Amino acid sequence: MSAAEAKTIDPQQRLALEMSYAACHHAGRAKQSLLGSDTGVFVGQCNNDWAKFSKERAANPYTGPGTHASISSNRISYSLGLRGASASVDTACSSSLVALDIACQKLGLGMLAALMTGVQLNLIAEPFVAFSKARMLAPDGRCKTFDASANGYVRGEGCGSALLQIAATAEDMAGPLPAIASTSTNQDGRSSTLTAPNGPAQQDAIRKALSIAELLGSQINLVECHGTGTALGDPIETGALKAVLASGRSMPVQLATVKTNIGHLEGAAGVAGKVPPNVHFAKLNPTIDLEDFAAEIPTTAQPLQGLSSFGFGGTNAHVICKRTAKVAAKRRVAFLFTGQGSQRIGMGQDLYASEESFRCALDVCAELLDPLLEKPLLDVLFKAENRELLDLTKYSQPAIFSVEYALSEMWKAMGIEPCAVLGHSVGEYAAAVAAGVLELEDAARLVAERGRLIAELCESNVGGMTACCLPYRDVLKVLSGLSEDERKQVSVAAVNGPKMTVISGRKDLVKQVVESTGAGNKELNVSHAFHSPLMAPMLESFRKEVASAKLSAPKVRFLSTVTGKEESDAFTNPDYWVRHVSQAVRFADGMAALEGVTQEAPEAYLEVGPEPTLVKMGKRCASGPASSKEWPWLHSIEPGQGEGNTVASALSQLQGALAALQYKRQPFPWRDAGPRLLRKRSEGPNEVLFDCPVRGDIFQVSAEHVVYNEIVIPGVVFVEMAMEAARAHLGPEAQLRDIQMVWPFVVPKDGDTDSKQMMMRLAIIGNKRFELRSQGPGDDAWTVHCEGRVEASGGGSKAAASIDPELTIEACAKRCPEQVDPAKLYPLVDSTGLWLGPKFQVCHDMCRNPDEISCRMQLNSDVPNQGYIIHPSLFDGTIHAVCATMFDQDPPFLKIFAGVGKVMVVTNEAPKDQAVILHLRIDEKTDQQQIFTCQVFSEAGTLLWRLEDVIFRKVLPEQIQKALAATKAKDAVSFFETKWKELPEVDADSSLLPSKDSHPSCCQSFPRPPGHSARS
Repeated sequence: MSAAEAKTIDPQQRLALEMSYAACHHAGRAKQSLLGSDTGVFVGQCNNDWAKFSKERAANPYTGPGTHASISSNRISYSLGLRGASASVDTACSSSLVALDIACQKLGLGMLAALMTGVQLNLIAEPFVAFSKARMLAPDGRCKTFDASANGYVRGEGCGSALLQIAATAEDMAGPLPAIASTSTNQDGRSSTLTAPNGPAQQDAIRKALSIAELLGSQINLVECHGTGTALGDPIETGALKAVLASGRSMPVQLATVKTNIGHLEGAAGVAGKVPPNVHFAKLNPTIDLEDFAAEIPTTAQPLQGLSSFGFGGTNAHVICKRTAKVAAKRRVAFLFTGQGSQRIGMGQDLYASEESFRCALDVCAELLDPLLEKPLLDVLFKAENRELLDLTKYSQPAIFSVEYALSEMWKAMGIEPCAVLGHSVGEYAAAVAAGVLELEDAARLVAERGRLIAELCESNVGGMTACCLPYRDVLKVLSGLSEDERKQVSVAAVNGPKMTVISGRKDLVKQVVESTGAGNKELNVSHAFHSPLMAPMLESFRKEVASAKLSAPKVRFLSTVTGKEESDAFTNPDYWVRHVSQAVRFADGMAALEGVTQEAPEAYLEVGPEPTLVKMGKRCASGPASSKEWPWLHSIEPGQGEGNTVASALSQLQGALAALQYKRQPFPWRDAGPRLLRKRSEGPNEVLFDCPVRGDIFQVSAEHVVYNEIVIPGVVFVEMAMEAARAHLGPEAQLRDIQMVWPFVVPKDGDTDSKQMMMRLAIIGNKRFELRSQGPGDDAWTVHCEGRVEASGGGSKAAASIDPELTIEACAKRCPEQVDPAKLYPLVDSTGLWLGPKFQVCHDMCRNPDEISCRMQLNSDVPNQGYIIHPSLFDGTIHAVCATMFDQDPPFLKIFAGVGKVMVVTNEAPKDQAVILHLRIDEKTDQQQIFTCQVFSEAGTLLWRLEDVIFRKVLPEQIQKALAATKAKDAVSFFETKWKELPEVDADSSLLPSKDSHPSCCQSFPRPPGHSARS
């Protein structure tokens, strides 16, 4: 498909297509063998988040098919050329098992094969909010099926696919997947409620499946339950299982659910079913009745036999599986991590472009190492001009470590886990991470410091290294003939094979020893005499670095090349890693120890490094089965060969030819559900444009902000839109500066409701400044409402450093002794001509002194807060809290938000349903304006955002009315009707409310004094 189509369509369609292709490949069916065949496609999918997410986006030719669930199955049929029935199934949580049931029925009627897929991606927040309000989700985010602490389900994501066909022979049934004996589906029909589970209907579904499979309930010993962890559902399901399976049992039935491991995949729940350990089971839920029912909760993995899924609308499904012939276990693979000298410019560059797991791991290393290196890690690795840098010890060691860590993570992502690890020299650090001895952060730091200390403290070009074709013992004899002082300056650096020994030390002494042996030799191109006494100057400094690292016992076999044998506790001693710098690398002994334990010996060796060095040396060390020509000695990268091809070749030998499927992925990322207020993005000359229809969220968030009877979009909404655009275009560290409010935006009324006729546009110009513009129907020009500057950095985590210690929670509380009643604040604001509805009334628990204000702000519970950087109501509360200084003014004047010098948002995690704490300091105060600084914290004291040089300017009634009249002079449209409704008289503090003849009011949800009416 084209890039434009890939960007438009539901990611669930892309994922279902990919997994369906992988299922065919896994089944040994080439794409061509299925082309034009009577193969059906049945997809279980109940999530339509993408359609909701795309509703406000500009449509294109791919939008229609890209957002319909029916196309998920049809796209697979189209892409693979399959001519059988093609259907998407939505029965909520039972969707994928119902799809499986339909597929099995079609196979029974003669269909050649069937692809069954279940898919679920959770892309927007609204379903989480809805299910949370319905109290369906576990508050702690943990699924605790059958446990006494079970308190709700956890939403999960995933996709699974299988190619189904009739098994003609027992050989056809051999493999890692179970065979399906029977399937059944039914419906609750008329039951207690539409969404409540129905035990008798569940019993019927299970009995029907057993009948088709010609089995008794007592013959089922393992069931993957629907088991979502809800207080209502779990007892009903276990009751149904008890009614069907309890009678005549000779052994307990195991009741488990994968949901405790990966959550509830809803539409894909059935296809995810297997019987893993229940990871959150401690004590049986007391409401579950297991009396006279021999049942257990498995805490170890078990093979699947029965599988249930129940849709929350009452559609139930149950599947009976048969055990299949065992397949060979995975090969035991030893990872060999290459040492220094293997580095070269561009190592790993192909994999960085094509393998996401490799790229992500290398990016993490770069993030950790860049602060410790003078040049960025990726530049050192990939830029040709840094070729000489890469040979410097302070760069080569971190570079090799990073590439090897990324390779190790890539192999693990492909399913290749090491049974043992061994590292040569600096390669032992990547091996230590793979074995769990070192945390990545500590390992990266130690490697960087190791290289730096060698470069700075050990004299370069004084020492040398030479490889000799001579046994280790013969070299020792020659060394024993040297004087005591000479032996302190030269030694054996590595034993790489039966007749391969490396000598390291002072250059003249190395040359003397080599010439004394008379053996063939090769001088190595090195800057220092590694693994020799010449490393002594850096050892004590390095010891201090190692002392702060967390060292743990290895989780897999770890062969030490310092001792030449398998070690465990030795790796947890900091002294080991100090000795590792100067002592010999006993590679040959390590390989012998690795091969020597017969029952745990590797069945393949895989070099995890930039070139095949250790596999060549390892072959010379091998004496048992590994010495045969057929033995798999594999490597990850070979210079001059395509890195992807090398990986694919190794993978095929490790897992068999079917595992060699490699994707040439092209990412089409999207960070989240998009900015809350912005919509269509486009590019103009030197501009990035975001179009924003006034209807929808902009209108909804502004509807209770009324100035002299007119709904006026608050300036804080303009700032929120600018911040969303800046972050979408420049990244999460973007910040705004020098913002000015230019012209008010009055939402017009009493006109056509066609939302397309009123548009706002946020323009980022030259990556330096922004303008917020609007254009009404028939207008040729755009009106500018707000403008300012944008910067790509300074916000996010960097803004945390700007915290003002004078505006912290504790400091402000001490300086603001005077309590302010928030109930008086909003009537006071109302008396100036600005009416703020309940959505904007967020200030509580206020206190002040003449120049400072502190208060707690919280949104009303019915105000949605998802997707905003700073919710406009909280932002507006930040501004209008300063009105607490106006109580002494008589009469109070309307003051408006005129601009702000700097907006810095520290965290993306805007508080959801939580209070925030505002501290505001007035820096400048005149009759005409106030300029203040404020900081907003979470209740835990975390700085959320900071505003500097906020301008709050006085305007006379005639000034604001004139501006509003000028804004209304042109024809415009409306998104609401005006209706009048008489309200009952209420008691109110008349001293704080406007007089009867001042400005009319405009929202029935706010109480008015006698004689006033309201507009809804």
